[in-house]
Amino acid sequence: MGLEKQHNDLLLVKQKKINNIQLLRNQYTISLLNVGLREGLLNSQEVYEVQIQLMQILKESIRRYTREESSSISSDVAEEILTSILYAVDAFLFQLGDPENAINFVKKNNMEITYEQGVKIVKDCLEETRALFKEIRNNKLDVAVDSYNITIDESIPLFLKK
Repeated sequence: MGLEKQHNDLLLVKQKKINNIQLLRNQYTISLLNVGLREGLLNSQEVYEVQIQLMQILKESIRRYTREESSSISSDVAEEILTSILYAVDAFLFQLGDPENAINFVKKNNMEITYEQGVKIVKDCLEETRALFKEIRNNKLDVAVDSYNITIDESIPLFLKK
C-alpha cells in the first residue's frame, strides 16, 4: 500500500512539470510563484509567507537606505529597491535551473537566504564583467568607428561605475 501511494505521488509530481515558457525571465520569482500556485505546487499560505519575507527584506533595505533616520521614502525609491531585491532573488532561483527545484528551495528556505545568495551571484557576475571588460579594453581595436570607441571608452566604464 505504501509503495502504491509513493508511485501515485511521483506521478502527480511528474504531471505538474512547469514549462519554462510559462516563466518570465525578467520577473522570474513572481512568475514562478504565480505558476507554482496555479499548478498546485505552492499553496496560498506559502506564497503569502514568501511575500511577507520579501517585505521584511524591503523594510531592512529601506532602513539601510535611510541610514535608520526614517522609514518613509518615495514610492519610486521603494519600487527601485524592491526591483533590485527581486533581481537578486531572480538571479539565484534562475541558476537552480529547473523551476521545480526553485519552488522546492523556496518552500524549504527563508527568502533572506535566497536574497543573500542572489546578491553574491550578482556581485560575482559584476566582477567577471569587469575582468572581461579589462581584457576588451587591453585588446581594443584601433578603428575610426565612433560608436565602438565611445562604447568602450565612455559608456561601459560609466555603466560599471554605477
